[in-house]
Amino acid sequence: MQALNLAMQRFFRKAYGIHSPFLYALMSDCIFEDQDSVLFRDIEMRRRWLRRCQQIIRVRDFGQGGRFAFFRGPGRSSYRAKAVKTIARSALQPPKYCRLLYRLASYRKAEYVLELGTSLGISAAYLARAIPGGRLVTLEGCPELSRIAREGFDQLAIGNAEVITGAFSETLSRVVNEQERPDLVFIDGNHSGSALIGILDVLNPYLKTSSVVLIDDIRWSPSMWQAWKSIRDYEKVRLSLDLWKMGVLFFDDALSKEKHLIGF
Repeated sequence: MQALNLAMQRFFRKAYGIHSPFLYALMSDCIFEDQDSVLFRDIEMRRRWLRRCQQIIRVRDFGQGGRFAFFRGPGRSSYRAKAVKTIARSALQPPKYCRLLYRLASYRKAEYVLELGTSLGISAAYLARAIPGGRLVTLEGCPELSRIAREGFDQLAIGNAEVITGAFSETLSRVVNEQERPDLVFIDGNHSGSALIGILDVLNPYLKTSSVVLIDDIRWSPSMWQAWKSIRDYEKVRLSLDLWKMGVLFFDDALSKEKHLIGF
């Protein structure tokens, strides 16, 4: 399997370099340019601890799409008791994709990153680590998950990350109105296509031509896949990359209108 992945990487580097110097550089210097895992040893130790943690917490559930459902009115949420280790084993972003987030934030020289869906804070830790002189704001619907994420940031000595707790329908509009325009947005907080469209509609006026938007789990469900296909056709979107699990959007007017499937 590893040999196949390496062969695919070499193929895509060669093939897409013909069409776009920007995309060739992005793939060779960022997407497929991995780092020494020692850079993230402490974060991965935190992940391992979370995967063993037997603490039971009350997880707030907003309905369809889990705790991250976007269009839910007051009184539509509920709480479920779950072990931290159960959440960690099912919800945390795999190391491969956490390192990709790190590389993209670093490669794009992001100064302000917005994440939707903090969960236990592992992907947020990678993003914050990538922008030591910048700032990360991460939104989370569940108070208990927010608390654990903050504890992790303290343990990892990450001082440039802020967790804002509340349903996205209550927090996202306020955050984008009060903060500067984001350099990078990571959406890992919904598995409903209609809610994803709603999030992009809120974000759209606040995105710069240099902004990058990453959307997780684009193939999670038929509605997510349809939403992704609709979003990549937005007039403002110039380049879209389908990395199978994640989708990446670029808005720079200097780029040609292109869609690519990348074997990541």
